[in-house]
Amino acid sequence: MLRTNLQGKVAVVTAAAGAVGREIVGAFAASGATVAVCDRDYDAAAGVAWELNEAGGEAAGFELDIRNKDAAGKVCAAIAERFGRIDILVNNENETVGPKERKPLHEFDDRLFDELLLVGAYGLYYFSKAVMREMAKNGGGAVVNVTSILGMVPAANLTPAVAVSGGTIGFTRMWGEELSDANIRVNAVAAGIGAAENDRESADAGNAAAGDAVAGAEATGKLTHLGVKRLTRPEDIANAVLFLASDEASYITGAVLPVDGGLNAGYVRSF
Repeated sequence: MLRTNLQGKVAVVTAAAGAVGREIVGAFAASGATVAVCDRDYDAAAGVAWELNEAGGEAAGFELDIRNKDAAGKVCAAIAERFGRIDILVNNENETVGPKERKPLHEFDDRLFDELLLVGAYGLYYFSKAVMREMAKNGGGAVVNVTSILGMVPAANLTPAVAVSGGTIGFTRMWGEELSDANIRVNAVAAGIGAAENDRESADAGNAAAGDAVAGAEATGKLTHLGVKRLTRPEDIANAVLFLASDEASYITGAVLPVDGGLNAGYVRSF
């Protein structure tokens, strides 16, 4: 695990009780940050916070349903009241599309499309806005948006997911530029195959099956489209997030870091 010095910093992480979220909050706590563990499932968030505290860190769990616009300001205010400030925000909440739900645009489920937008566009916007206001009052901060590589490398039958990831990348680039006067850096991590499919422990059977299928391809060496022949692991995402949030990345803003084993670079074809 990557380590840096985040002593005195307060980090807010959404979807923090899933596999990727747990790695992220663990990395921050190990580097000395105080962590606000946010998740839709309060019991899960509180459990992760308890584990961090037992390991010598400082953390508290908060219930956050990012789909609820009114919750954004309330949760942000509760975190600021508890810890006094917010220095780092990691937007880690993402909805996935299971194999059985992947369909061409004219057949795609509109309810799922609405859910993807509610979380990946509206939720991201309103919670980020609330937290960035708090950051601006305290002299600045760092934001890292965790999204999918789909925004850079589209896949068939996933139009809404591609659009949401592309939108997150657009937000990142725009905010990185326009928030510079407030001393707020904004970057993104584009996660490759593997991390998104296994993010939440409550993943449905379809997503679990998808993960098994890709894992099988990994085991048999069939991930020929990747430069690094394995799946993306939660710790890969956590290390990238930790770096972009740290002072070591102080000259980086508006950037999108692919953590995808080289998927976005394409692959060598033999004719």
